[in-house]
Amino acid sequence: MTDKQLNHKINQAFSKVTPDCLDSVLKDCKEEKGEMIAMTNQTNRRQWGKLIAVAASIVLLITGVGFYGNYHLNHTAVSTVSLDVNPAIEMKLNKKERVLNVIPLNEDGEKIIGDMDFKNSDLDVAVNALVGSMLKNGYLSDISNSILVSVDGADAQKSAAIQQELSAEIDSFMKSQGMDVAIVSQIVDNHAAETIAEKFGLSLGKAQFIEKLVAANPRYTVEALAGMTFNELNVLAQTSKMDMTDMNSTGKASQKAYIGQDRAEAIALAHAGIARADVLKLKSDLETEQGMMVYDVDFNTRNMEYEVLVNAETGGIVSMTSEKDYLDQDDVVPEGNYIGKEAAKNIALNYAGLKESEVKNLICKRDNDDGVICYEVEFDSKTTEYKIVVDAKTGKILEAETDKIDNDIIVKPSTSQISEKDAKSIALNYAGLKESEVKNLTCKRDDDDGVICYEVEFDSKTTEYKIVVDAKTGKILEAETDKIDNDIIVKPSTSQISEKDAKSIALNYAGLKESEVKNLTCKRDDDDGVICYEVKFDSKTTEYDIVVDAKTGKILEVETEKIDDASSSASNIGKQSAINAAVNHAGLRASEVKHVKCELDDDDGMLVYEVEFTSGRYEYSYTIDALKGAVLEYEKEIDD
Repeated sequence: MTDKQLNHKINQAFSKVTPDCLDSVLKDCKEEKGEMIAMTNQTNRRQWGKLIAVAASIVLLITGVGFYGNYHLNHTAVSTVSLDVNPAIEMKLNKKERVLNVIPLNEDGEKIIGDMDFKNSDLDVAVNALVGSMLKNGYLSDISNSILVSVDGADAQKSAAIQQELSAEIDSFMKSQGMDVAIVSQIVDNHAAETIAEKFGLSLGKAQFIEKLVAANPRYTVEALAGMTFNELNVLAQTSKMDMTDMNSTGKASQKAYIGQDRAEAIALAHAGIARADVLKLKSDLETEQGMMVYDVDFNTRNMEYEVLVNAETGGIVSMTSEKDYLDQDDVVPEGNYIGKEAAKNIALNYAGLKESEVKNLICKRDNDDGVICYEVEFDSKTTEYKIVVDAKTGKILEAETDKIDNDIIVKPSTSQISEKDAKSIALNYAGLKESEVKNLTCKRDDDDGVICYEVEFDSKTTEYKIVVDAKTGKILEAETDKIDNDIIVKPSTSQISEKDAKSIALNYAGLKESEVKNLTCKRDDDDGVICYEVKFDSKTTEYDIVVDAKTGKILEVETEKIDDASSSASNIGKQSAINAAVNHAGLRASEVKHVKCELDDDDGMLVYEVEFTSGRYEYSYTIDALKGAVLEYEKEIDD
């Protein structure tokens, strides 16, 4: 809509306020021309004078009361209507629903009103002009199509009528412009939200809406939502469980500014290095993280749980967390894919080196061990009690316990004892592993209540093993296995692991070799009394920050951030280009920003520009790739 069209709308409003009655007045004057009014003489001038004085007093009284009533009717605000998109505008109305005043609540609102004067105009005309200005200035578009209409008045019935009338008027106007709009209208009934409105410079209607959204989603905060556009708030409301039964809501909030769930899921899986075929459960939701719209992508593999936050607009990785997690039985594998009890028995017997005819008390039952479906196989040989846990899907031995039976049956010892090498070999064979596949392998000779044995310990990628081997017979007397909480644990030979070990743990976690990364650093730190190593390095696509416990080798914290692979030979874009990239991304013009700062920085080996500026009530911070000009990170917050 052009300025000319907007002004025409306002002119129409004023035309309606002052009706054209000139022709009617002239017509009446012509009809009275030439007529003579007869005048009669008055006999009692004094009496008539008194009557005239009384009549004049009455007329003055009636006129004064009428004038006061009419003035009060026309100039007293009885209700308030607010419009929120990102511009926030408030209108004061008299009892006749004419506009007394239009108040901008932020800089965007000032831009929308411009030099238009709405005093005494009809409400619908003023609303059409304001919405048209929002459309013209790009605040309402295909990618941001939501508007909040809030009515605050003492007469609830009249407020409801205004609410419905304006919703229909805006919908009709937007359709005439060829655009679908999402309108939420409400009655302001929570004046306790005034504290929020005053603190963050919001309309009372938007403050009330935010309060309801936070009440429905405790993970949200008023501070994070206050700086968001209404389209973003409407997206969150429509994709969450917010109760909107006390509002009128039509249309769907646009998500065209966002990359979409499918792409967000693909980005998250690629960042975690997980193939889609290996994912057992996956879900993603459009959420907000500190005022930024993100896709929260949650997925599970066989024994890991991941949460990846993906920037909904740019597709950049905001954060990733992962932890050990075992899914419920129904999530792991369908019933038909289990190996079966007979197969589990055979696996356990083969592990013990025994046939079914050589054991007694053989039982096999299926179990759920912390979400892992398994078979628990128990039996006794002549000398040993066995309890062996077999993975129901893969057939791997997850745990094995043996206990020597004290009875009259004694295995005749051989004349010689096996060597440490033999004991290691027996233990490794039991675990189904090669020496090259384990670490921290130790073997020590011991006397266990008169029985000479070897105590063999080692770690695979997922399991700690402790196996006791009879030094005379080579039989396994006892076996203990324990799942490792993290993907990698280095068992220290001294009180603390070395920097080299910490680097190895971090690299193994990332699935990378030292030759495949750059900017590898490792520094020792004290994190609230916990001595740890902070290991940082970059792959081609990802920046890693991994904290490793200096005593146990466990991974305490992992932070990853996606980076753009930039050629070192590429030219620097320059400060002005970096500023332009940030301002354009924020949807602003150069004339709308103030207090601009731009500094070139080295972010762990990556050349970036740190750009800061303010616009209106907001403060913006951007990290721009100095070689490609891409937006790597940004924040938008209210400038206190």
